[in-house]
Order: sequence, then structure tokens, then C-alpha cells
Amino acid sequence: MLLNFNAPVGYSKKPLNSALSTIKTPESWVELPKSGAFSLEQLPTDVVLLILRFTGQLDVLNLACTSSTMANLCLCRIHDTIIVDSSYTPFNKEHSLGATYVNLLFYFKKLLRTYNGKYAIRKFSVVDLPDLFNVYDAELNNLIKLFLARLNHLNELVWLLDGFRLEHLMQLSEHNLSRIDVKVYTSSHPSETKRRILKADFPDLKALSLSPIPTLRKLAELLKEFLSSHSTKLDALALSRYNSKLASFVPTAEELSSLDESVDTTHRADLETDSLTTIFETMRPDVYGSLTQLTLEHMLVSFKDAELLRASVNMTQISLLRLSNISEYEIEESRLQEHGFLGRLGPLLVKLEHLQLDFRETQRDTIGPFLRCVNSLSSLDLVVRMNEVKKSHINLEAVYLQYIAALQKHSFLRKLSLEFREESQNCDAVENAPLHFIDNLKCFSQLSSLRISSGNEHHKQRLVDLLRHLSKLRVLDDYGTHAGGAPNLGLGMVHPNVFDEWFKVQHVAFLYQQAQCQLQYVRIKKRIFEFEDGTVNPRVGIDRWFENRVRVLNNNCVPKGE
Repeated sequence: MLLNFNAPVGYSKKPLNSALSTIKTPESWVELPKSGAFSLEQLPTDVVLLILRFTGQLDVLNLACTSSTMANLCLCRIHDTIIVDSSYTPFNKEHSLGATYVNLLFYFKKLLRTYNGKYAIRKFSVVDLPDLFNVYDAELNNLIKLFLARLNHLNELVWLLDGFRLEHLMQLSEHNLSRIDVKVYTSSHPSETKRRILKADFPDLKALSLSPIPTLRKLAELLKEFLSSHSTKLDALALSRYNSKLASFVPTAEELSSLDESVDTTHRADLETDSLTTIFETMRPDVYGSLTQLTLEHMLVSFKDAELLRASVNMTQISLLRLSNISEYEIEESRLQEHGFLGRLGPLLVKLEHLQLDFRETQRDTIGPFLRCVNSLSSLDLVVRMNEVKKSHINLEAVYLQYIAALQKHSFLRKLSLEFREESQNCDAVENAPLHFIDNLKCFSQLSSLRISSGNEHHKQRLVDLLRHLSKLRVLDDYGTHAGGAPNLGLGMVHPNVFDEWFKVQHVAFLYQQAQCQLQYVRIKKRIFEFEDGTVNPRVGIDRWFENRVRVLNNNCVPKGE
């Protein structure tokens, strides 16, 4: 039966009921046995703190009002992990129960002003700044500086948005920081005339993530400052040259294919092709010797860089590898190298479990052979890029067959994201997943999350057929401009409300859930739905949580044992 993906249903300003809900009768209720009075204070302190880790922050605050003993324990839990996130709401169950969220600027400023260091803050994260936060406000930046100076027990610092200044890290010098993940924007870099960026020492640092880094000289300075301690040995490293999540096609595919011949020396210097040399040759070899997680984003590499990487990092210990928007440029010697950059690394990745691969080539395609080399993966986030130069050197149909054969080796995947992109003159466009890719995913019976672009109605029908074979699938992300079916201009024209964009595509979510009743979350054109008690409910404020479920992302970059 051909399903109609272009016929919206149920525009009644309320969730769409896909089945009758089962209401429990009083006869089915279970009466708990009566017991004597019990107090949490009777339990050992470690047990109480463990219980509080799985209790929401509002409930913890209520418990703090019961006694002075509970107040002390609850305040320890409240301060332990603090996340600044303007999208937080206590009604979203997906947020971590073990953290305290700050979602308003008033409370953020209050925290900065009133924290006195009595209770230890071990983890401090800024993932989404509250409205009206002004990154250029001198008073606010001074508050942040003074606040950080009082974090004597800080173990992890995460700042994912603009507003963080590198000089703030001077307040954390010689602390037991094990993780630093900061977005260092150009405007926050100190003046180039300063000889040193920081005067800090992080001997216990195990995970470092920095982005964006505007120049190679700045990259070398930052690495020397953060990793200057003789006792520093990283478990996780993530570096990104640029901050844009969109592909930065500089240089063009034509330039990449003959960088040594067609591009003059000055322009080659501007392109900064020595990123990996700067990263790995400017530091002691033992700094990277124990890496298990490696992320490189927005960089140019050649097959020679693979040898440098092999010499600096024990690739046999890598469990998570992210190569995002990496472009391999061709030099004269590389034309004799059949497998290029990836081919030199593949045989060494014997412990690889999680892989994100967004790798751009011009005269060959080595991704299929690379995927066949690595052992069976648990998570795969794959971007397939094509351009006219590459298509003139390969047989596209044969290459896609190589991809399918390589993917079948990883049939026990639990997380799979497939993205197909075609480069144009000024940008790249998302393409529909080829039909034979969709059909060959039926053997992935262990998948719990899938991200794919279904495209037109015929492709969607094949995706529905696929879903019937994926009994363990819980999260589905159907992205792309045609994910919600044909546009319907009639919807949303009368009495529009905040959920109009959800109602326009909810019929597709309903059809997917009919095909696989085990689905819990579906995202269509960036609109998330949850299936609960026979109802398709629109969800807001959980985009970051959902993205973590369908992609191999950098938040996996944490110290061992966390």
C-alpha cells in the first residue's frame, strides 16, 4: 500500500491521537504495605548523596527545607554540577537529574555575585546563555572573572558559546582541572603584542577541546600554554580551526586536486596546510601518547600527515575518532599513494568504537576501503561528499557499492547517521539517500537511532519498509527540505500558533510510528515529536539532547572513567 506523505491531518491545535490510551482502573492499583516512619537522614551520607544525584533540583530544594542535616547534603548536590542553559525547563524529563540548571540572566548574575566557595562546584558548563547576556559588558565579565577565581575545586569547565575570555583561565591556574572545553572566539583573543596568552598550569588535564583557532601561530601558542606542564598526558583532544558548522570549501575542489602545481606559494601559505604539523610537532611526544579520543575539524591534510599522526598518537588505542570537514589535498607524491590519508590510518584502528567521518577528496574515494579496515563499530556518523572533480575520476555506482559492502561489516551498529552532500559553486546541498542505501539497512537489526534524508514520497515509502525491520529503533531523524512531504500553504494561515511548524509535518511522524510502534522520538525538518500513550506530542527545548542521540558529537570527549 502506497502511503500518502503529502496529506496533513488533524490540524485541530492539539496533539494527534494515534491510538486509544489505556486508563488504569482502581481495581488494577496496587496498595503498598504500610510501614513505620522513615527518614533519609538515617542512611549513610554517601547513600543519601547518591540518591540526590537522581533527584531533580526542585525536589532537592524541597528536601533541603526539612532539616539542617539535609540542607547541608542538598546544598552539596545543588552546587556540584551547574549547567547554564536558557532552554531548560523542569517539564522536560530529558534533562539530567544530577545537575542544577540556571536558565535566566537574573539567576546567573545572582550565582556569580553570591557564590562564596563554601560548597564545591566540580563541573561548570555554559551551553546556552540566557537572553540579554551581553558578551561585551565589562561588569558582567568582571563578575565571571571573580566567580571563576572562587572555584577552588573545579574539575570540568565547559563554555560552548561566545563570551568566554582566555584570561579567565588564569584564575584557574594550578587547579585540578581534568577537562577544558571552550569556544575561543577571535574577539576574545588577547592582543597579538602580548608575548604570552596565559600564565597557567594544568597538570591534571586529561581532556582539551578548543575552537575556533584563527591562525596556526595562535594554535601553537594555545597548545604550549595549555599543555606546558610536564605531567600533562591527554586522554581526549578536540581541535577545530573554524567555528562554522557549515562546510567551508576553501580551497575549491580544483585547487585541492593540484595544490602544488596550480596554486602559488603565497596562497598555499594562506591556506595553512600545516595544521597537523603544528599540533603534533610542537609538543612533547608523550603528551598525546595516551589519547583514546581524537577530534579534528575544519583542516587540510595530505597523506604525509597520516605518517605524522601515526608517529605522534598510538592509533591502536583510539576508541572515538571524529574527522569533520577534513579536506585531503593532492601533492605530486600522493598520486602514487592508492589509499591516501585514511588508508594509512585504517589498519591501526583496532579499538575504534565511535566514528564521525566527514572527509573530502577529489581524485579518489577511500572511505569504503577505510570502513572495511576498521573493526565493527558501535556508532557511525558518515557524510558522503561528491564534487565534479571527484566524479570525473571515479565510477560513482561502483563507489556506492563499496560503501554498502563496507557498511554491512558494521551490521551491529546501534547508532547510524548517513548524510549525502553535493558540492556546488558556492556551497554544498543535501541530497536524498540513494534507494539502495535505504534498502540495504534492513540487516542493521540492533539500531536504536537512525538519521537519514528520505527525500521524495517514493524514498519515504522505502524508509517505511525499512522501519518495519528495525524493531529496536527508538529515535529517528528525517532531515532535509523534503522531509515533511510536499509543502501545504493552507496550514498555519488561520490562527497560527507556536506549534504550526510541527502540525505541518506531524502526519509523516504518525506514518513512521505506524510502521514501527517501538519508536519513541522522531524529528522531521528540525521538529521533534514524542510518542507517548498513543499520542504524538510536539516537543521543544530538547534539540541538544536529541542531537546527542543521533550524532557522534564532541561531548563524548571526557576523561577516562567518567
